Amino acid sequence: MASAGTLRVSSFEEVYASYRVFILDIDGTLMNGNENVEGAVDSVFRLMTDASKKVLFFTNGGYCSLHATFTKIHSWLKNNLSPEKFAQIESAMTKDIVYNTAQLSAKYLLQQLQPGDKVLTFGN
Repeated sequence: MASAGTLRVSSFEEVYASYRVFILDIDGTLMNGNENVEGAVDSVFRLMTDASKKVLFFTNGGYCSLHATFTKIHSWLKNNLSPEKFAQIESAMTKDIVYNTAQLSAKYLLQQLQPGDKVLTFGN
């Protein structure tokens, strides 16, 4: 274990064996624009077909709706896996495994605020 709580791992196998829940950032981790990150598709498939693992997809691109984000990850997997492999994970591909910063912020605020509390948000 490195300083400040940073875990150093040497391989996917080490991470795979050590964790049950995987929250995968989409942009820059699974794909860069329309280009796949090497090994990402196969790793996601392996995680999603292991009943002992839970996979969630996350984007900090709050400008995207959840529907658009879901469509992006669904299409990415469908276009990069064989039809046989995609069929194995298709039933797990639901909108409730996709999150974005806007959704998580709203859920947090709903849990933390009292009725009538005011919130100022700004940015683009």
